[in-house]
Amino acid sequence: AHVIVTGCYAQNQADACAEIPGVSLVLGNDHKFAVAKFVRNLKKSVQVPEAVIQIDRLTGLPPALLEGFESRSRAFVQVQQGCDQSCTFCVIHRARGQSWSFDEAHILRQ
Repeated sequence: AHVIVTGCYAQNQADACAEIPGVSLVLGNDHKFAVAKFVRNLKKSVQVPEAVIQIDRLTGLPPALLEGFESRSRAFVQVQQGCDQSCTFCVIHRARGQSWSFDEAHILRQ
């Protein structure tokens, strides 16, 4: 079995997550929606690329967030990610970087 740590904690504390016994892979926020691809590569023993990219090196949002809602009456549609505030009690601005918004055409395609 493989244990994968992902999300804001993994983004902010990648080294600490990697040191947890049994953890196979640490995925930052920029890779969390591609977890299936990383699992397939782990099963094939393929060398996986750097999985936690420093948030200040990101240049935008992922191309697609959620799929498979075409036949449903409701869906999750993300229009923005990140935060431009720097509240001392919050880690979002450190874990997800600056505020990014999808353009209108992308939102409508979702």
